[in-house]
Amino acid sequence: MTAKESEQKHIGVAPGRLDILGGVADYSGSLVLETPIQATTTVQISTSNSDPKRAGWQFQSGPEQCFIPVPFPPLEDISPAWMDSKAIPHWVRYPLGCAVVLAKAKRLQLPDSLDIYIDSQVPQNMGVSSSAALEIATLRAFASWFGVDFEGTELARLGQLAENHMVGAPCGLMDQLSSAYGKVGELLPILCQPDQLQAPLMLPSNIQVAGWPSGVDHQVSGSPYAVARAATFAGFAWAKELAKERAKELASDTERADWTYPVDIPLERFHDLAPSIPAEARVAAFEHLDIIDPLSTYDAETSYPLRAALRFPIEEHARVQRVIDLMRGAEPSDETWKEIGQQLYASHQGYSSIGLGCPETSAMVDAIRELGPSKGFYGARVSGGGSGGNVVVLFDKAARETLEALVQSFAGSGPLIY
Repeated sequence: MTAKESEQKHIGVAPGRLDILGGVADYSGSLVLETPIQATTTVQISTSNSDPKRAGWQFQSGPEQCFIPVPFPPLEDISPAWMDSKAIPHWVRYPLGCAVVLAKAKRLQLPDSLDIYIDSQVPQNMGVSSSAALEIATLRAFASWFGVDFEGTELARLGQLAENHMVGAPCGLMDQLSSAYGKVGELLPILCQPDQLQAPLMLPSNIQVAGWPSGVDHQVSGSPYAVARAATFAGFAWAKELAKERAKELASDTERADWTYPVDIPLERFHDLAPSIPAEARVAAFEHLDIIDPLSTYDAETSYPLRAALRFPIEEHARVQRVIDLMRGAEPSDETWKEIGQQLYASHQGYSSIGLGCPETSAMVDAIRELGPSKGFYGARVSGGGSGGNVVVLFDKAARETLEALVQSFAGSGPLIY
């Protein structure tokens, strides 16, 4: 199948997102709680400005441009290694990767000449998933170009596939699901096993969430995130091995060890196993175990925080479930929002325990905590992949001016993202 012969522009649009709770636990099968932001990314594709004498794909994003001549190799040969050999810029790998995974999934033939124009208002490297917004917008534009539809959560899954295997970032599916299916003004609960969307939650008219950018660049493909993910799955393999051994010792069928996701381990069961899981270990100590995550890679010289990395998603899953239960219950009171805020603070502490905190975001969270509920501030936490990015703040709308004044007092931070 080839693209429709047309000079018409095909456009896809998608928003960034705020990670209210759940964050990096998504790759562990956790519940997460997300909301889109107002800022969006627009991708426009056409052949209207292509020079027929210069066959290839022309990419433009702001002042940045990149031209990739054709012919492309077979789709199965387009990989990060091929992109490296062609010195293709990092930002181009997202839209190009999306085109490749879509073409492979739908058995399409990529056109020889194409103009791809990207206009993104979503802040980059600030933990609001500018990459997922670009992926979803690109896939929507190409779906319009080819005249194809997506089934179920296929749109989000193709975006994740592009980021995992074309860009090389080991992200979960949370960001793409949020960008593709979330609605502004609603909180979207997702059970990341891998893509179970639950009924949205509405915030009361007096309650608001905002992203407060730290000014510290966040990279999902960076080392702290990759180490935390790898440590989680090593810890999970260790816990399953321990559970199997205890089941044999006790000759008991009640000592389950057939968990699929790390968060399948009940919290009480984890607390029982935790003392026997190493706080830190190098790969030589666990390379014999059955580690199920294909995106986790291990370095022989790195010490991995197995116990804390496994604890975080299990506890985070429980925190998100508690918040959902509170919001689905009776009309939330001030005491309810105080408890929800405490869940955010506990999540923030968990990020630091697995190496995804940073001094700047912790200072911002401490400032919100110091203001407290009496001044309209219920909770805050570092968001998304951590290690910088932004802090999500839960507050009463009446306190917005106070928050904006606080933002201005922090050098290098802001402006707020809604």
